[in-house]
Amino acid sequence: MTGDVIDVLVAGGGPAGLATALNAALAGMTVVVVEPRLAPVDKACGEGLMPSGVAALHALGVHPPGHPLRGIRYLDPHRHADAPFRATTGLGVRRTCLHAALMARVASLGIPVVQGKVTGVRQDSEGVEVSVHMSPPVSPMSGTPVRTDPKRHAAHADPKRLATHADPHHLPAHADPENLAAHADPHHLPPHADPERLAAHADRHHLPAHADPENLAAHADPHHLPPHAGPHHRAAHADPRRSPVCTDTVRFTMPSDGTAAVELAAADLAGDGTLRARWLVAADGLRSPLREALGLALPAGTAPRRYGLRRHFRVAPWTDFVEVYWAERSEAYVTPVAEDMVGVAVLSSERRTYDEHLTAFPALLDRLTGPPVTSVRGAGPMRRRVRSRVHGRVLLAGDAAGYVDALTGEGVSLALLSAEALIASLRSGRPESYDRAWLRISRPHRLLTTALLTTRRHPTPTRLIVPAARTFPHVFTAAVNTLA
Repeated sequence: MTGDVIDVLVAGGGPAGLATALNAALAGMTVVVVEPRLAPVDKACGEGLMPSGVAALHALGVHPPGHPLRGIRYLDPHRHADAPFRATTGLGVRRTCLHAALMARVASLGIPVVQGKVTGVRQDSEGVEVSVHMSPPVSPMSGTPVRTDPKRHAAHADPKRLATHADPHHLPAHADPENLAAHADPHHLPPHADPERLAAHADRHHLPAHADPENLAAHADPHHLPPHAGPHHRAAHADPRRSPVCTDTVRFTMPSDGTAAVELAAADLAGDGTLRARWLVAADGLRSPLREALGLALPAGTAPRRYGLRRHFRVAPWTDFVEVYWAERSEAYVTPVAEDMVGVAVLSSERRTYDEHLTAFPALLDRLTGPPVTSVRGAGPMRRRVRSRVHGRVLLAGDAAGYVDALTGEGVSLALLSAEALIASLRSGRPESYDRAWLRISRPHRLLTTALLTTRRHPTPTRLIVPAARTFPHVFTAAVNTLA
């Protein structure tokens, strides 16, 4: 594409941005992704994909490792209700595994990934000019910049490197549980840390103190094994049936011979860090700076702000269902992600520590017999409202396009489905149709999530959620499969 304008520039290399890039490339469009973080990127999320999300991944040629999911289970202290998926299974998948699989597919198609951050946007009737603050790759061993020619700074990650290193979350059985996460995260926050402190630990990519907590956890060293690791620990790395290895750091460099399906030439990276594209997709996360800069954000409203915290435990899953434990002021989501690991996420409007939240779920605590193996990650506040998802030649994708709550697992699956709709709108020459398509795709999630959140504000109706699901199993199952 030397000398040509990029068809689609994607700001943000999370699942939504990468899915958008893959859909564009598979449709024959030239595409470049701009992302400041090294892959694979982690985030506090429930890590459960609905069957529709799994199908969307497979259509893109992405097949991440994980644990099959047969449905959703609601539980309270006295009863439970099951809603099995009717057609096929979902997938519990570590966020890092999902991101690594998406990056491997991006690399296989030769899609350039520029390591940097979009800092300015100017658009006209023909396209968008984007200012990019270039940041050199960071060495995973030392945290120091790697010298790279900024005009050859596109990513072609070798897919083979995604599974070559040991998982830093396999920790020795005799390790102190309070210190386990320190091996996986050099900026570890102890499990009793206040969520407010998450924003105080900016990572080595120099994120500002007010950045989204989901971006503030440090990048673990994928080569590190604790010096006191014993035979049990070493065996965990060698057993292919155990947790998938998805923690390698991908270097963002262009092959020396310049070969690529899409070459980012000097003519494309004009002047001092500017790129020209026909369309810009802002997939820059829940707190989307681009959405804010374009004036597309609306006030969140008067509803209580909700936050999420997530951690993983080394324990064999006891079910193939995503379990949602309901307490008076919070919910806990348990997702099997491997044969020997579950992720536990807590959602609440109360600002308490992760361990304090878990005390509201004694039955769940009895199940968590293995040690925690990752640090606590936080995200929120959840609710994001937007005026429109299309603004001239800029389109919003993923969480940047609007978000209600993680209560019904709307995140990644919705992002994958809407990415396909976004590119379809550009190919048809009707970008304005994307906003309507997004509203149509997200409607079941928005309606059910809003109804549950409204119920959640009052203690008595909250206590009736699980009994109602158990009394009317066909309604519960129908609602879940509408989302699935």
